Amino acid sequence: MEGNDTSLEMQELYAPVDSYKNHYQQLHHDNIVNHFNNLIKESAIDIEANRATNNKIDHNNITTAGNNKAIKRQKMLKIFGAVILAVSIIAIINSAYQMYSSHYIYGNLVVVIVIAIALIVLSLWIHKKTKARLDELRHIEGDLLKISQKLHAEASEQMKALNVLLYKNYNTELFTKTLPLVKFDEMFDSKRLSQMIDKFGLNTAEHEQNLEQSTLFVQSGEIKGNPFFIRSTLRHQMGTKKYEGSLTIHWTTREKDSNGNYKTVHHSDTLRASVNKPCPYYNTNKHLVYANEVGDRLSFSRNPSRIHELSERKIERTIKKKSKEIQKLAENATKKGGSFTALGNNEFDALFYATDRDNESQFRLLFTPLAQKELIKVIKDNSVGYGDDFYFIKRKMINYIYPNHLKDVKLNVQDNYFTGINYDEVEKRFIQYHNSYFKHVYFSFAPLFAIPLYTQHQTQECIYKDLYHSCVSFYQHEMAANSIDINEFKPQDSVTENIIKTSLIESTDNVDTISINTWGYKTVSRTDYVSVRGGDNNWHDVPVHWTEYIKVNRQSKMEVKVQSNVNVEVDQSNDYKYRVGLMMARILK
Repeated sequence: MEGNDTSLEMQELYAPVDSYKNHYQQLHHDNIVNHFNNLIKESAIDIEANRATNNKIDHNNITTAGNNKAIKRQKMLKIFGAVILAVSIIAIINSAYQMYSSHYIYGNLVVVIVIAIALIVLSLWIHKKTKARLDELRHIEGDLLKISQKLHAEASEQMKALNVLLYKNYNTELFTKTLPLVKFDEMFDSKRLSQMIDKFGLNTAEHEQNLEQSTLFVQSGEIKGNPFFIRSTLRHQMGTKKYEGSLTIHWTTREKDSNGNYKTVHHSDTLRASVNKPCPYYNTNKHLVYANEVGDRLSFSRNPSRIHELSERKIERTIKKKSKEIQKLAENATKKGGSFTALGNNEFDALFYATDRDNESQFRLLFTPLAQKELIKVIKDNSVGYGDDFYFIKRKMINYIYPNHLKDVKLNVQDNYFTGINYDEVEKRFIQYHNSYFKHVYFSFAPLFAIPLYTQHQTQECIYKDLYHSCVSFYQHEMAANSIDINEFKPQDSVTENIIKTSLIESTDNVDTISINTWGYKTVSRTDYVSVRGGDNNWHDVPVHWTEYIKVNRQSKMEVKVQSNVNVEVDQSNDYKYRVGLMMARILK
């Protein structure tokens, strides 16, 4: 029976778009709701009592907002009274001074003084009334604050048992429940990394030795023994920034007017200049790396075309245009003795557009008619998933998928992300997040799911080494360091983003000691003077202010301890105060 279920699951996966729409979307939602309901039962919280408390909180918030508005109105009225008082006193002093200076009593000035005295009386009355009202409102404000604190404490206590259970992210657990073929690791350990390097030829040098990028998050796993990992990175790139400056100049000329007389004419001109200076830029990138022995001699790459955003008519034109390009490439390859040949399916060849493929027989082995059909659906889909938003790069047995939509989901959340004092808000956040996570990750795998051989093939058991240099992979080390407050590692003068790179010092008894190199930039204000010719025919130095970025770094050490149980309490005595999944970390001084 289990084998039949697996076979059915495989058949569904071959049509990732239709399967998500007709099966997995609802199935996953049901699994989320059922899991949440089980947490409710286990916590035994009183939902209705919490709703009643939150209704009181909402009512108290409305009352507080009304009271705050009343306080604001009284303050404005008090200011108005103060202004009247000030103006009236000034009017009296000014009128009295005028009569004193002229030694004559003016009737209109007497009227002004009488009115001013009346306004002073009014302002003093306003001050008295507003003071009494503000005292009353502030007393009410204090009472409302006490009520709010009491209600929040009550709601917090009502949700405490559930919040304890929600102090965990169930995203991978629920994903596997919906899609058992995809299994996630508890952590990306050295054993898994060694498998990808030794058996599948993963080249980690670009990741491990590249000082321009750092791992923010990593999650490894497998599909029928074929390993994968999803990784989020912070990347640095040095570019340029344009700075602009201006200088206004003035000069005069002598010109003859229409009457033949000379007059002085004043002129002005605003001179503008710019300079381009080095400037660092940072971006976050998320991608999927999947290892599979199928097509072990094939490499290719394809870029997204956003074809799903076009109308049917424009799609047809694009296919026609690219089909001609492919036919021309095939003809040129034939003339030059190359191996590239066009497929029989012009639509797939044009939409997938992997024109740099280097092994036609393995390309056809991988992209069967069924795979071509389903990949076309993935690429053209504009309602279920995310369409053609992915880069697909294959290097022998390693496949890289870079889906743009993966940037829009949190792959990992803080421990208290799902907790709260309002049951309905907690339930909504829990369900929305896990539905979003499943959809984003599922459609990251979709281009691979659409290729039957990638989910049919089960890798042979990997023979693991007896000894590894570290407990967990360097990816996991970087993730652990990036999970800690950056102020613990960043250089003192750094004002930009910071790149963290790690290296292993030693590993003993499930404890990795790692060196952390953190670097960023401090800034110094500079000014360049650019000569610009003005309207006066003279050259002027226009100041352009710019910022110089100077690289700074800092060395730190951290100890990472691997736990056997995620529920182990933080060991304060040993200062392992940071937790990242099954790892505890402490900073070494």
